[in-house]
Amino acid sequence: MSDSILERIQQALRLVRVHLPYLCGLANRVHFVIDKRVASIGIFASGRMVVNGEWFAQLHPGDAVFVVAHELLHLALQTHQRCAATEVILFNYAHDYIINDMLRHSLDREIPAGGLNLPGARHLAAEQLVAQMQRDIGVLPKQCWHSAEQMGVPKNEMEGIMIAAGLLATRPDLPGDVLASELERRWFPDAPVTNDSLQQISSLATQAIGLLDLFNHLECCSGQEDEPGGRSETIAALRAKYRPPWEMAVQRWLEDAVPDVRTYARPSRRGADRQDVILVGKKREGWTLHIVLDTSGSMQRRLLHALGVIASFAEGINIERIHIVQCDAELTRDEWIAPQQLYHYSIKGLGGSDMTPAMLQLARNPEVKAVLVLTDGAINYPKSPLPYDVLWVVTDWRYERRDFHPSYGKVILMK
Repeated sequence: MSDSILERIQQALRLVRVHLPYLCGLANRVHFVIDKRVASIGIFASGRMVVNGEWFAQLHPGDAVFVVAHELLHLALQTHQRCAATEVILFNYAHDYIINDMLRHSLDREIPAGGLNLPGARHLAAEQLVAQMQRDIGVLPKQCWHSAEQMGVPKNEMEGIMIAAGLLATRPDLPGDVLASELERRWFPDAPVTNDSLQQISSLATQAIGLLDLFNHLECCSGQEDEPGGRSETIAALRAKYRPPWEMAVQRWLEDAVPDVRTYARPSRRGADRQDVILVGKKREGWTLHIVLDTSGSMQRRLLHALGVIASFAEGINIERIHIVQCDAELTRDEWIAPQQLYHYSIKGLGGSDMTPAMLQLARNPEVKAVLVLTDGAINYPKSPLPYDVLWVVTDWRYERRDFHPSYGKVILMK
């Protein structure tokens, strides 16, 4: 039985290489384990794919290609790494929707085995879908795929998987297919994962997502009318791997600005690979990020991109609210929003360029400790230091050579 299942898996891999050549590297590197402890199929960050043999045997050959490609795309899109700072199961589901829509588009095949289905999801970012599921928590899906039991395998032949995986957030009835490294160590103690193997998977994931972006670009150039599948997630994954220096600088500033205390209740992720030492971690309470927006006319082109970058960082470091003060020559808007709302934020103003009213207003609030100012650099601003830390994010690189040299705060150029 195992030999025939492995042959079916290898055949599915061969067809993945034919139909989705950007996944060839990952397809060559992953290895399979036939294991009844999974209800259907799942993938570890190491590239170990665990398959319920009875479940897989009932798949149509074309459906087998679909589900194997689905698991490889979790590696390519870095689902394990990107979900670390959010609700793991919701991010897992978000990528399931996106990946299934990508594959339906590229393989021209309907989603098999009760897989999650959201037409058009390939055009969305995972964070958008997570926010939507958080709003609609009562109607969450029950699983990524129909389980072996649902596919006709007797219940007594299954052991149930995810409750022990440490991945299920607050709902143990929501199994996912993105499996935790802790579970892998428990299930396969005699086959430990090495840092070299993890690095190989990471490099192949980078290669896969880069090739996918290239294929998408070629498809666009060839005159295809439909937007290439998965472009939003491709861009997000590429940014995660090839983050520009200005984005890394913004992230470091945000992390330093977050008020925190040290606690052993949350071990540091820097020591995640150690079993003998537990490093003290940070306990970060929900806090507010204050942003001053220069909404002069020259800002419109790059402002939304910068806000999206800030939103992606904010969700990972427990920013509960964002206080935005928009300003051109006067205050145009003063409001409090959730980080997810930055992805679709509307701009008002697009007139002059004087940040002084907004920055002085924030200075009157003793609770404001740090302010991020998004500007093109062609602005007026208070010349004397203010009672809070300032990060100037300058969206127009040309002002590096012009007269924008504030005497306080840190300047980061969007290049």
